[in-house]
Amino acid sequence: MTDFDRYHLALGYAAELHRGQIRKGSGIPYLTHLMSVSALVLEYGGSDTQAIAALLHDAIEDRADGHGGPSALAEEIERLFGHEVIRLVQACTDAGRVQEPDWRTRRWTSLRRLQGCDAGTALILAADKLHNTRCLLADHRTHGDALFARFEAGKADVLWYLEAAAVLLKRHHPGPISNELQRTVSALQRQCSAAPVPRVLRRA
Repeated sequence: MTDFDRYHLALGYAAELHRGQIRKGSGIPYLTHLMSVSALVLEYGGSDTQAIAALLHDAIEDRADGHGGPSALAEEIERLFGHEVIRLVQACTDAGRVQEPDWRTRRWTSLRRLQGCDAGTALILAADKLHNTRCLLADHRTHGDALFARFEAGKADVLWYLEAAAVLLKRHHPGPISNELQRTVSALQRQCSAAPVPRVLRRA
């Protein structure tokens, strides 16, 4: 099977896996986010394997319950797409969602993961956050601060997390995509007229 065939198989698999799932507060199929993240990975020099993992980066976190649980879904992804794909998917998975129900605690866990991850994982995570921030920037022009009602946390916490993630990615994985993420987060902060977010990450 060629990389082209593997990618198309992964696209169809992701579409079926996330069937019926929509983006928070928008009604837009969730698959559009996965396709956008995967496209960003390729645009910023990622491999086909990393792009496939980007299509599936939320699979275990969001869809395992309906597919035999995390272990069963991970085994299926590995069987279909190989060890490196499932390694990247698991590296991107928010494993603390169940164990750490508090939003800010989960975010600290996520930020710590950014510091120690490899370059391939960082590329997918940066692409994920870049697409999310671009969507927030666009939606804020239409809905204003009301859009933050979609989240468990308020505006200040969401902006804090995005800024912290951008800082850590640029610090530990410098490059064009981390630069673009930081510029986009700064644009969102300016548009929201948010107070400056502290850049000293004492707990990170």
